[in-house]
This record gives sequence, C-alpha cells and structure tokens, in this order.
Amino acid sequence: LESPKPYVATPGKPSGKKVAIVGAGPAGLSAAFYLRKDGHDVDVFDSHPEAGGMLRYGIPAYRLPREILAKEVGLIEKMGVNFKYNKRLGKDFTVEKLKKEYDAIFLEIGAQLASDMRVEGEKEGGAISGIAFLEDVSLGKKIDLGNDVYVVGGGNTAIDAARTALRIGAKNVKILYRRSREEMPANELEVEAAEAEGVDIKFLTLPVKMEKTKDGVTLTCIKMQLGEPDTSGRRKPIPIEGSEYKVKASVIISAIGQGVDATCIDDEPIDIKLTKWNSLDVNENTFETSELGIFAGGDCVSGADIAVTAMASGKKAAASIDQYLKGEKITGISKAYLHSMGEKEEVPKEIFNDVEAKNKINMPELPAKDRVKTFEEVEIGFTAKL
Repeated sequence: LESPKPYVATPGKPSGKKVAIVGAGPAGLSAAFYLRKDGHDVDVFDSHPEAGGMLRYGIPAYRLPREILAKEVGLIEKMGVNFKYNKRLGKDFTVEKLKKEYDAIFLEIGAQLASDMRVEGEKEGGAISGIAFLEDVSLGKKIDLGNDVYVVGGGNTAIDAARTALRIGAKNVKILYRRSREEMPANELEVEAAEAEGVDIKFLTLPVKMEKTKDGVTLTCIKMQLGEPDTSGRRKPIPIEGSEYKVKASVIISAIGQGVDATCIDDEPIDIKLTKWNSLDVNENTFETSELGIFAGGDCVSGADIAVTAMASGKKAAASIDQYLKGEKITGISKAYLHSMGEKEEVPKEIFNDVEAKNKINMPELPAKDRVKTFEEVEIGFTAKL
C-alpha cells in the first residue's frame, strides 16, 4: 500500500453479467473483489457516504486507520467496481428492482440493530447504543458525553465504546459486565489495552434500573455470582439478593449485543426466508438464499462476528455466484484438506528438538497516557531490529 504503484488485481475476461452487492462492508468488498476477478460487472450499494461498513463505522480509527481502509477500497475501485453511496435498501431501491436490472444479487445488510438492556426505565433514561455511538464518532459528529460514562456489556463493542469515550473527552469511564473476566467475550488484548488507558471494569455487576435526572442518569445495579454453565457454555450469572446499589452517570452506553434489522426487505414481494434469530437463511456451503439468484453473507447471516469471517463469506459467496452466472451446478468452494498433529501438548517433544525456543515479542504501542488524547493507531508495528 505504501508503494507509489500498489498492486491492482486484473479483472477477468468480461462475462457480460452484472452483479449487485448491497452493503460495502467486509463481506461485500470481498465479494466485489472476487467477482471482478471472474470478469463480472459489479455495482455496490451502501447507505453510508463511504465504504467499509463496520470496518469504518464500527471499528475505531485507533485500531484501523481510515487512510489504510481508503487505500484498500481504492484498489478494489480501480478494478472497475462501481460504488453507489447514500443508497438505502427499502428506501432508495428494492431487491425486486435489482432483480430486474442485475443477473445476481449479494446481500450484506449487516447486524446493526442494537439489543435492548431490558432494564426498568431504559427508554426514559436515554441509554445510547454502542454501535450508533461508534458510528457517530466515525462520521465526525460532535458528541458531549459528560464526565462519568458507564458502558454496559462485555464484548468488543463495549471495549471500543469505552476507549472511544475517553478519546472524545470523558474523564471517568466504567464498564459494567454481569459475568467475570474469564467469561468476557471481548478480546483479552483489547481488555488489557482499555485498562491501561484508565477504563475501570466492574465485573459481576448488572444494571436493573435507570432514572433520568437533571444531571444525567441514576443507575441502580445489583451484584452477581456465577452458577452452573448455561447454553452458551459460560457460567450463568445469578443476582445476589439485597446487593443493590446506585451510581450516578452522565451517560449510559448500551453494548450488550446486536442483531439483524431485516425490515429493509419486509415489503418485498419476493420471499427471502429468515431464521428464528431474524438473520437471513442461507445454504451454509453456497450462501444461496431461498430466492433464486440472490445470495447473502456477512453478519446478516452469521450474526455479529469478526471481520475476517465476513470477508471469507464474501469470497465463498462470490464463487457460488460465479457458478450460478455460468449456468453451472452451484457447489461453492470445496473445503480445503487440513492436516493436524493435534494440540501442542499432544505432539511428540522430539519434533521440536532442533527448534530454538524464544520469548514472544510484544507489539510496540503508543504510551497509554498519550494515545487516549488521539485516534492515532495504537499499534506502532514491528521494526527490522525487533
């Protein structure tokens, strides 16, 4: 990317086929790349003013610099992919209309519907969504959170929201999580980075009531203890009777989960089936939906997941779309053969006799006291000496 002439993949021989991609997130960008390599014309529609999806509007710039993302998108654009921004499905166009104009469609509508905390007074208390907050910051909106911010949740969105709150001026940021550190789904390195920056994480704590005040919000919490594992495999948090206490906050940010908002296809005459979780129902190998010629991938299929999973789904869906457009049997990408010797402790020790053991080199980072004042990339990167 730093090269004056970075590599641009060569599009395949023109097929004469057109594909519409709804969503310029990681799955949509991946699908666009591979479909152009197959020679198909590709138009990408997105409701935002720029491409990237959650890469741009969900992952803060201190983790993924915007200039890097822009360069990556630029390389896809140079392949001949057309981007149509500020176009919202269900408002500016429909799937039915796309079916008349394109030979195939790939839906990547994401999972951007914030889950409710389901606590008393939540709506009156004015809790804001973690993903909406991160999007507003990425769009450059001015946001005054006040000094005492409480973030509810234990995933990566909660960590990102807390660290972002510090960077836009909040003095005291606390995360409330109902389980222990061991059950926390957020990446451990991100959790450690947040703590280094001054985020205070209160484990085994659950909000139960919100009350709006003239100075902000009064939040009633209850302490928890862990019981037996639940369906998620994690130990179930159980309230401790009589342990309620109150805290005062300027703002509450809710980041306890997100789902798929499929209302954008509610009024479509075509029948795109959904799962019981409201995600788009697809063939897990080919990413075909219930409607011929329409495929889907990314978070709207898997639920909120990491970017690389979405990118993989875009690549796999592109292979199926290519087969569909060529009139071939749709089988998707064959699963690669994977050979493993087992877990590390299962491998015979003599295998490593000629291997020199060395300590892991930690990624150099900006000092915590400096980086909380900026959105510059935290990880500096390895040098040749390291």
